[in-house]
Amino acid sequence: MMGTYGQVIGLPFSLEGIAFFIEAIFLGIYLYAWDRLPPRQHMLTALPILVAGVASAFFVVAANAWMQQPVGFQMRGGRVVAVDPWEAMFNPATPPQTVHMILAAFMVAGFLMASVYAVAMLRGRRDRYHRLGFLVPFTIAALVTPVQIGVGDWAAHFVADNQPVKLAAMEGVFDTARGVPLHVGGIAVDGEMRYALEIPRGLSLLAHFAPDAQVAGLNEVPARDRPPVNITHWAFQIMVGCGFALLALSAWLGLVWRRRKRLPGSRWFLRAAVLSGPAAVLALESGWVVTEVGRQPWIVYRVLRTSEAVNPAPGVVWGFVVVSVVYLVLTVATVYVLRRLARDQPVPIAPQERDVAEFKVVRDAERKGPVMSLPEAMLAVLWIGLTAYVLFGGADFGGGVWDLLAGTTRRGRPQRDLVEHSIGPVWEANHVWLIFVIVLLWTGIPPVFAAIASTLYIPLTLAALGIIARGAAFAFRKVSVEIWQQRLFGATFAFSSLATPFFLGTVAGAVASGRVPAGITQGGTVSSWLNLTSLISGALAVGTAAYLAAVYLTRDAQRAGDAPLTEAFRRRALVTGFVVGVLSAAGLVVLHADAPALHSELTSGSALPLLILSVASGLVSLALLMWGRHLLAVRLTAALAVVGLLWGWGIAQYPRLLPGVTLQDAAATDTVLSASLISLAVGAVLLLPSLWWLYATFQRDHPQPAEQADGPTHRDSGT
Repeated sequence: MMGTYGQVIGLPFSLEGIAFFIEAIFLGIYLYAWDRLPPRQHMLTALPILVAGVASAFFVVAANAWMQQPVGFQMRGGRVVAVDPWEAMFNPATPPQTVHMILAAFMVAGFLMASVYAVAMLRGRRDRYHRLGFLVPFTIAALVTPVQIGVGDWAAHFVADNQPVKLAAMEGVFDTARGVPLHVGGIAVDGEMRYALEIPRGLSLLAHFAPDAQVAGLNEVPARDRPPVNITHWAFQIMVGCGFALLALSAWLGLVWRRRKRLPGSRWFLRAAVLSGPAAVLALESGWVVTEVGRQPWIVYRVLRTSEAVNPAPGVVWGFVVVSVVYLVLTVATVYVLRRLARDQPVPIAPQERDVAEFKVVRDAERKGPVMSLPEAMLAVLWIGLTAYVLFGGADFGGGVWDLLAGTTRRGRPQRDLVEHSIGPVWEANHVWLIFVIVLLWTGIPPVFAAIASTLYIPLTLAALGIIARGAAFAFRKVSVEIWQQRLFGATFAFSSLATPFFLGTVAGAVASGRVPAGITQGGTVSSWLNLTSLISGALAVGTAAYLAAVYLTRDAQRAGDAPLTEAFRRRALVTGFVVGVLSAAGLVVLHADAPALHSELTSGSALPLLILSVASGLVSLALLMWGRHLLAVRLTAALAVVGLLWGWGIAQYPRLLPGVTLQDAAATDTVLSASLISLAVGAVLLLPSLWWLYATFQRDHPQPAEQADGPTHRDSGT
């Protein structure tokens, strides 16, 4: 489906990415700034989280609404043309569906939080903390509930007018008629609804505001165009039933509070409140079942059938099963971690002699525990992810740099085609590593994440915008047919590829030079990344990306049999390799004055062997490029040079992550780390073979068709 309609609904997903990053930045500030900001200021930091969260919900649901009411495009000859992404995003189904979902989210959050405190209150915890913990979220959810029921009626009228087959399935109506009753309960058997309680003329009245209005039945369409009736009907019944039950519970609280200005004293109220959270979740999930199952057999309503959108590759179902099992394991691990965190006692502010008096001091030589602690293992995995992102995502950015420098439209066409051919199949997978690193950072070393995200929010936001703009432009350029569109999206892609690694490099320079102190926004939000060390780091990141891309593209051009392109990228690799070497040497000089401790570790401490490895690998790479042979080996030596430099920095800075903050100071609890590492190990079972298959598939030589034997081509419609 995305191969055909991705350009139509790509806009809301791009906007959702921006909202996600804003939410992540301010979430770090909110979670770790309780003692760093005045109470009112701290409370206000929750507002961007709220706005970004609501925006994310809106953008994602808007894409789903388009699947209910597909507009904003035309089909000509089996191709999507005349795309209007704004019309697609603000399709007729967007208003009722997004409002319905956002209100449902507030209900679920409110009732679910309140149900936890209701359990505690049933166990005798009736202090002010638990009363407020229950009352605040429950009140918000209770106020939203009647509004949600009204919005649900709005959404149901929209379905009645625009998806009559779905309405017929929701109510079990088979024959078109006037004055149709409303069914409560019942089962569809042999083309009729049985055992249901009927409210005369109820459906006609509710759906069309007239007791004698006509309601279309399922028999109006062929059997192959009807959704599963019983699933849709009962999901709708459960959603409505839970909604009105929550309305009754909300009214109970409202009446008692109005009369007595306190919570209901009955334990039955608290027992019902305990169930309100699961009931809200059940209503939400049932609503999505109605939305998705009731649309069947269409994945895009009356445009594309679900059966036509299924991936025809063999074994897909087993992949789905394995992924489901992995997510089940992750869910269990999450519940386990949350329960352990809830039971753990607070750690003392500082260890006292009495805390360690009973423990024997063990020398390193006598230590029988694991070679690597859990925080060290987490940091190692994080650094592996960062290494993968630099080697693969960095090369993608470098491809965009060469796209920018390729020249005019005609002269640069072969180079741009090669870049698109090489990046196309793998660019999205390459940048998942960044998400991996960010998630590990806020999970495993949360204070460090909070400090970096708050102090360096400017370059991080600019980098995030660059990533989003780059990805959208790359996708849009590929499907654009107008020259001006191709140039616009091409320029966006190229300039974003240059800017994004630069800003990410300035972040690394700020951390390496010690300009990111612990705490929320304790460092200069501008001076922390606009300094000589950060600027050189940014330039080095761009140079490294361009160097890796040139090396990789040299081999790709050679494999394609294009000698002129091979020579062109070989020369680019030589030049950028030399520039990267000069920038690295300049960086060491600057570090000598700006970060002497880091410089000392790099040049004479534990990181020196890695620095030597990096220099030696870089020289070997340049020699092989000058020779012009063994270009596959150059890929390995170039990558080794970058890995040596990156890990040299990591070893030189360890264990000091931020000024005055070591890994042991900042690491999450062992419970969280162990659960995270186990989850990652389970995920790696799928991830690593899948990545190997992806890269191996597109690195094998591809035999050319006979009609292309006279000359190479770099455009592959399969990518």
